[in-house]
Amino acid sequence: SLEDSFRTPPPHPVSADVLPRKGHYSPDLYYKLMVPELYPELDRAVLADADVVWEDDVAKVEQALPADGSSRIAGAWGPGYAAYHREGLYPTGRPLIRRYARRFSADELGRLRISAGLMAFDLKGLRQDGETGKWIDFARKNAHRAILPEQEPINLVTSDRIVTLPQSFMADAGSFGHP
Repeated sequence: SLEDSFRTPPPHPVSADVLPRKGHYSPDLYYKLMVPELYPELDRAVLADADVVWEDDVAKVEQALPADGSSRIAGAWGPGYAAYHREGLYPTGRPLIRRYARRFSADELGRLRISAGLMAFDLKGLRQDGETGKWIDFARKNAHRAILPEQEPINLVTSDRIVTLPQSFMADAGSFGHP
């Protein structure tokens, strides 16, 4: 039933007082780090932000995640940022990239693979690997340098098990002339 699909969320995994001081951040963004534990009955799931517009079959996102367990997450990096990461233009790129270059090492920058706006999760594998706890621990320990606080733990902790989707899967605000 419809009521069964709504759950009472657990307490926030990371305190709201550690969030970057921007108006669009909410403590609820940290629930993305808890998806494997929030849905213990599911083996796989697709997570999309509220502003995602579907122009194709959502099943393609889930199908991009290999069934063999070699990867735990599939996602796309917004096209406005991916080129800067791939070309190594961190300091001279857009303002977001410059902030990352000041707060994160070159190794960490190289492990930023996807945006948290659209992801397919191997929930069963993520639970087996204990990723939820690792993500939350990373978020708490690195809150002082967080820029996009829900995607940094996912990327930096799980980077070796992420499949990057084609950029056609996602557009970002920068693609439409926004900063």
